Amino acid sequence: MIGAQAVLSFHLSYAAVSRLEPLFALVGRGDREPLGDPHVSRRAVSLVRFGDALEIRPPEGGVACHIDGEPLVSPRHVAIDALACGVVVRLGRHVALLLHGHPALDLSTRYPLLMGHSHLMAELRDRVLKVARHPVPVLLQGESGVGKELIAQALHEASPWSSGPFVAVNTGAIQASLANSELFGHVKGSFTGATADHDGFFARADGGTIFLDEIGELGADAQALLLRVLESGEIQRVGDRRVRRVQVRVVAATDRQDLETRLRVPLVQRLSRYRLQVPPLRERFEDLGLLLYHFLRIEFARSRQPFPPRLHVRPDEPVVPPEVFQRLIRHPFSGNVRELLNVARRLVIDGLDRSTSEIVASVQAALTPCGSGHSVAAVEQARSTRAPADISDDMLLAALRRNRWQMAGTARELGITRSSLYLLVDQCPLVRKAHQLDPAEVQRALADNGDDPDRAAAALQVSPKALRVHLKRAGGDLASG
Repeated sequence: MIGAQAVLSFHLSYAAVSRLEPLFALVGRGDREPLGDPHVSRRAVSLVRFGDALEIRPPEGGVACHIDGEPLVSPRHVAIDALACGVVVRLGRHVALLLHGHPALDLSTRYPLLMGHSHLMAELRDRVLKVARHPVPVLLQGESGVGKELIAQALHEASPWSSGPFVAVNTGAIQASLANSELFGHVKGSFTGATADHDGFFARADGGTIFLDEIGELGADAQALLLRVLESGEIQRVGDRRVRRVQVRVVAATDRQDLETRLRVPLVQRLSRYRLQVPPLRERFEDLGLLLYHFLRIEFARSRQPFPPRLHVRPDEPVVPPEVFQRLIRHPFSGNVRELLNVARRLVIDGLDRSTSEIVASVQAALTPCGSGHSVAAVEQARSTRAPADISDDMLLAALRRNRWQMAGTARELGITRSSLYLLVDQCPLVRKAHQLDPAEVQRALADNGDDPDRAAAALQVSPKALRVHLKRAGGDLASG
């Protein structure tokens, strides 16, 4: 079921998720089937639509359910707009579902090179297939690790020249003094060390595709010769008076946004006859499960290890605890797909036949620290679907009440970061602040609620955390809380 998809139809504003419903479309197959996992209850988790919010209700007496890592013990409200960030629903011990509002896709076809069924990958795949038929240079832009070479390979294999060679060149690794020779070749005796004729990368790619990675690192002399190839289709080896015509599709790639400052403007214009922006992994989080299991199968095969013992009903899928996906869905992935491959490799090396906490620890060890790339806060801000200024005081107050004044749940429902929520709360005249409460009112609320600060906070309509801090500063007794 990894990567399977179910479209929730809110008949009379209601939908249900259980072992028996809804029906999931499977990747590469035309049929549909329910989860069917014996460890998931037949009693459904209910999803009820209320205007611009979704209420998630726990099953009565069913298997435990978690929403974004927190137990679902009472109805939880999530803003419809916030589904663009993805909400992880954990059913029992073995099943993780990703609830989101992105478009549904056709899963009937497998794509071996461009894996992923997110709407962003579907759009990219469509553009790749369209431009592949045309003999124009293509410029791929995207962060490091997003898979630009795989995109170039897909372009080549979908083109009329797929029977020709595919030559990948890391231009950033070529010494400036050798760039002309490496790219276009040289004749014997043309310089010290040229002991024999040498065909460069372009000659080897004749009749096919050449992939020039890190194109922004190319030196000035080589840029001039590359521009000539793009304009005339001719190359000239170092030390050779003759020119040679080649038919080569050029695909260049860069993770730089300032390419125009690194290369000659005419060269950039030639290379970017067609530009493709490759999305980062954090923006296509729907593909995380599919990609992780793909990498796990590759790494298990490389290490010649069988899949570990499992409780899953499908023997071709190793067990990965749902807590892993809960961790991955909120990680910024500065290393993108390459970083996810490192996670799969670490899981195979350390083993999947261990406790959940040990497996999650292996995942954490394989992930790039947030400080070395996009921070978690920055990613949450980027994923936010609603500007804080768009949230009225009444909307804020209603969301706080639905979430029993818990800040994490309120921020998720509103589709904003927690730091933005704190600012809104501080500025909203309708929201009571714990430090503004009358001491006698606080003591009455505590007495009426068995000295439980959380229940007292709900009665006072303030943040439980803020009330605890206020009581601690005031010397209140929190032992019973």
